[in-house]
Amino acid sequence: MHMNPTTGISIVGADPRVRPYRGMIHPVAYEPAIHHRRSIRLSKYDYSSPGLYFVTVCVEGKAELLGNIVRAKIVQSAAGRMVETFWRKLPEKFPGVILHEFIVMPNHLHALLGLTRFPDAGRPGRARAPLRRVELPKLARIVQWFKTMSTNAHIRGVRELGWPAVQNRLWQRNYYEHIVRTPRAARSIATYILENAQRWATDVENPRAARREPDPIREIIAGDL
Repeated sequence: MHMNPTTGISIVGADPRVRPYRGMIHPVAYEPAIHHRRSIRLSKYDYSSPGLYFVTVCVEGKAELLGNIVRAKIVQSAAGRMVETFWRKLPEKFPGVILHEFIVMPNHLHALLGLTRFPDAGRPGRARAPLRRVELPKLARIVQWFKTMSTNAHIRGVRELGWPAVQNRLWQRNYYEHIVRTPRAARSIATYILENAQRWATDVENPRAARREPDPIREIIAGDL
């Protein structure tokens, strides 16, 4: 069990390599001139810039393939465990990626993901050594690698292990991202992620919800623009 020092929430089975959010990596200023609300991403923003990002990736058709919520906790399916495995592999594939809080829900994944050119900064024993500098890929490439690898693994699971199949593709074609600009927003998003399973009964992503409540992430992000 791992205790998040920011939120005080215990995470059962958390990997110590996943860093709880402690502070901004590189705050990004809001630029109204280039922010188009009709577009998911900012048309002129460099998504390989160091920073902190909130990312949501959803299963096609909101199919609940990745697990079930039992007593306000996620119980992952085999497909859900596979998805988490590939998310945890991101820092191996892309050394500049830092994983913060994330959760695999029945039909989507929420995550805080950091990008830094100096991934060894702040690690024990590295304070006096020359810091390794890495090149950063664009966020879209990172997410695409994750989606491609998990999709291929899911196809194998369907063929060889009898996993439930999807009609067209595992993931929705696009994904949602938000550039986190303030420490307050980062802490609020981290808490939102870790408490996500507790809100599943009224979650906007729950296709079987008897009633839906306003998603608190909208207010958090609105206050971070």
